[in-house]
Amino acid sequence: MPENVELSSKDSRDQNKLIHQLEQQLSIITRLLYTTSVSGVELDRSVL
Repeated sequence: MPENVELSSKDSRDQNKLIHQLEQQLSIITRLLYTTSVSGVELDRSVL
């Protein structure tokens, strides 16, 4: 049973790390979308 707890804890850490990375990426994309000085080409390159 303790093995399951360790796996759950690791899964939770992995999930939290992924969520943090996605939040950072969304923040960058949002800033790019609302910054008028960013060209369409640069926006495409950053988002895609």
